[in-house]
Amino acid sequence: MATEISALARAAKERRHLDRLETLIDSIYALVIVFLVAQFPNPLGFEEQFTGFGDFIRNEGVELIPPLIGLVLMVVYWLQNNLLFGYLERTDNKHAILALSQLLFVLFYLYTSDLLDAFPETRMILAIQSATFAMMGFLAVWGWLYATRGRQLIDPELDDEQIKIITSKILPEPITALITLPFAFLGDAAWNLSWLIAPVVMMLVVRRRRKKVDA
Repeated sequence: MATEISALARAAKERRHLDRLETLIDSIYALVIVFLVAQFPNPLGFEEQFTGFGDFIRNEGVELIPPLIGLVLMVVYWLQNNLLFGYLERTDNKHAILALSQLLFVLFYLYTSDLLDAFPETRMILAIQSATFAMMGFLAVWGWLYATRGRQLIDPELDDEQIKIITSKILPEPITALITLPFAFLGDAAWNLSWLIAPVVMMLVVRRRRKKVDA
């Protein structure tokens, strides 16, 4: 009886730790998203410089792309975290460290955004951003693979096929980020356009998973 109570108490403690970790992650992502939106060029006070909205976009559109890419990826990674945490039953020290490491890269991305504002001609900063996005995604994958190993942290009703499907859903973004890294050295335009490869990467990952299932 005492053993059962101890096991229940441990499970409740681990669940509380998971809830606290999820709350921290949600808070950090929310703050980062607000910061990125605040980085968008603000037309207020400069109305007389532009003849209309189209003129504003033509003149400031390039400045919108980097924070827009960052905003989209932050929202995607946030949604991925919500997806993954929805299947977790508990957390432990290693899983928490992996999740917190991802948050460190989220915050580091904000620093690279400031660097890009200060040194817009430095292509290395774009490469660092690509590497940062890749690390964020691969840490999420690592944490998920750790959680599902032996089903130690996940919902026991989650079957192997569902685990593989979820894994395939979180792989395209970090792979895309890794692909965009060398394009940073070709210039802003090449780096911006390289992100359009994301749907292709997603399609290839899904196709690869289906081939494994068919095999």
